[in-house]
Amino acid sequence: MLTSTVRDNQLDFLGKRLALWSNLNLLEGIPKVNGSSTLQLREQARVQSLIYGPSNRCSQGLLDFLAVSKITAPANPTEWIDRATFCPLITSGQRPVFSGDAEILEALASREFDPRETVYLPSEAKPGITVRNRTQSRIGAQRILATALEADVETEEPILVLVSQSFFHPWRASVNGCRVPLLRANYAFQAFQVPAGRHHVVLRYEDRLFATGGIISGLTAVGCVVLWRRAGRDRANENVEQGERKAITEALRG
Repeated sequence: MLTSTVRDNQLDFLGKRLALWSNLNLLEGIPKVNGSSTLQLREQARVQSLIYGPSNRCSQGLLDFLAVSKITAPANPTEWIDRATFCPLITSGQRPVFSGDAEILEALASREFDPRETVYLPSEAKPGITVRNRTQSRIGAQRILATALEADVETEEPILVLVSQSFFHPWRASVNGCRVPLLRANYAFQAFQVPAGRHHVVLRYEDRLFATGGIISGLTAVGCVVLWRRAGRDRANENVEQGERKAITEALRG
């Protein structure tokens, strides 16, 4: 895609669109595990390098965890191959394994990684986690939006709910309306603990700094408009005064 030899611009663009290259997937409303961005989360970029490395042969378990349902054919980037083993965006019940970042990245890249059985958490998260084993659970009704995810969870024992979207601090997790800690799981993604029983869980994006910046920008814009209009009135008054003084001066001369 980067070194295309197609001379016809229209055909070149059509091929790239069929391959969902760069951010062209947005035109079709099809999700990808990567895309063009001016800024990337460090952890997400490192996981991405496991997929698009020199060998281009990443762990099938990692692809399953990222909910990859189709991949491009090796010989034809516009042909798609189905993957039947992909996981849903929200899973639960995995056995937690606590380790350092380097070890977790290595584990994600290994052939033994099974996202249905295991979730990797940083060592510092261990004191706050009561889950120790793989636990049966059920994810019920789900609602997935750009800035919020909701689901019904049923379990007989405490579990971890795992979401395969990038961990970022403005996301907030709650269980039955009560805030719970959001954990960085599988190096770059999200997880939180849910007690036994039936619960409604919510992940919501609340960027308060962005909202504060928007309010400040809005007030600044309003202030600029007020100053501009006041400056316009001052100029108009000054012109009127100058006109009046000129008229008086001409009348005195006459």
